[in-house]
Amino acid sequence: MFKIKANGCSLGLQLVVRQIVNIKDIDLSPMTGSKVNIATESILTVHYNGKYAQFNVNADIIIFFRSGRYVKALTIHGNEYIIPQTISELEEKYKEADFCRINRSVLINCNTVRGYTTGEKRDSFLILLKPPYATIASKCKEANFNITKEYISVFRDRFQKM
Repeated sequence: MFKIKANGCSLGLQLVVRQIVNIKDIDLSPMTGSKVNIATESILTVHYNGKYAQFNVNADIIIFFRSGRYVKALTIHGNEYIIPQTISELEEKYKEADFCRINRSVLINCNTVRGYTTGEKRDSFLILLKPPYATIASKCKEANFNITKEYISVFRDRFQKM
């Protein structure tokens, strides 16, 4: 709740934070005989330095990654923001928004992925990002871009559908 004084009167304004608007298919077959895909944007609102910033998850976020006790989001601008949710919660919310888990600590935007190659360790693969995103992500030393064997089959399926 914020208090604002205007002409000596105190006004209480409540801040409403919009978390996510999911992509939904609406079945209009009883009326028109067809299905319509209403593509609304997935919005993430982040509290940062006393202000609120909104991000279109598909367009603005490269990865969500765990950093110590926190989960962070890396944006296309190279900024990192702390997210007050777990990787599992984010995975569930954004699985329809082209996000895929590649290891226990990282949830990646599949739209930023160019491909993958064999990793250094046995049964692991390394993500290759598209050029503009690779430069930004290379500055993030905390994120691990290895796909582990637990997540490779899901990632391959998702990547081949794109």
